[in-house]
Amino acid sequence: AKVGAVGVCPVVGLFRNKNVDGEVLFVTDWTPQGDLLSYCRTLMSPGLEREARVMQVLASLVSSVVSLHEHGTAHGNLSVESARLRWPNQRGHPEVLLSDLTHFKQGADALSARGPSGQAAYVAPEAHSSETHSAFAADFWAVGIIAYSMATGAHPWLSTAPGADKAYAYFVANGLEAFLEKRMVTMAGRRAADCMSWRLVSTLQLLLSSDPSQRADAVAFLMQ
Repeated sequence: AKVGAVGVCPVVGLFRNKNVDGEVLFVTDWTPQGDLLSYCRTLMSPGLEREARVMQVLASLVSSVVSLHEHGTAHGNLSVESARLRWPNQRGHPEVLLSDLTHFKQGADALSARGPSGQAAYVAPEAHSSETHSAFAADFWAVGIIAYSMATGAHPWLSTAPGADKAYAYFVANGLEAFLEKRMVTMAGRRAADCMSWRLVSTLQLLLSSDPSQRADAVAFLMQ
């Protein structure tokens, strides 16, 4: 993978671990703010103020993912742990850098991927099919999970594998709005629907669409 793409965490080098036989250490630039999971722990309780900060970060995340895709590479393992924050950048805005490209796919392999890739909570539903799918569209589904997780402080579900998670099964059967009305956000003591603006809900409707072709519409909206 061309890890020198804009939005990818710069690589310092590969180093052999002398203490563990066969282990290679992949070293990247230091990012003081850490990953997005660490950043979430610094935010206030879920609500509109938290969401405003999340949307800033989300716009940068999407920009970095699009940049990687323009190099013909799908990440394949996007999560709150595989995206790092550098704040502020030279323009005073948050900058998200992608890391952990161990599941990347390129070219034809990305356009016709097979099987799930990445953490179970972030896997796009079409990846569980026996058919091929676009790893690029699957990346944008994972962005939707990141957006929900950052806004609420918790994942919406633990797995998208068929029959593996009751919360996800409810989402599939009833749709996003019904899911948000039912899902409680522990940090806020409120329903997820009460912690989000229409803008975020609309964005999630597209990113978490079962139709992969609709997810790009959310990307265009976020990059305006």
